[in-house]
Amino acid sequence: MDAMTSGDPLLNARALVLRDLAAQGLVDPHTVSVVEDCVAERRWWLSQWERGASFVDGLVAQDVQDALFDEARRWPICGG
Repeated sequence: MDAMTSGDPLLNARALVLRDLAAQGLVDPHTVSVVEDCVAERRWWLSQWERGASFVDGLVAQDVQDALFDEARRWPICGG
């Protein structure tokens, strides 16, 4: 079963964020660790507010963006 159909919104968020980073060639072991840390931190939040599942994709992406920015690494610019 792939992450997109697993029913776990955090696995879905993880897959989406990693896909976006991979599209820009920005996936490396450190960045994957940052994503994993952000997903783990959101797990408690989601356990407290299950109705927040529809927001978790954006929240994990924002958490990763903030963590990378704090390290002076840039989130990829959206290309249209």
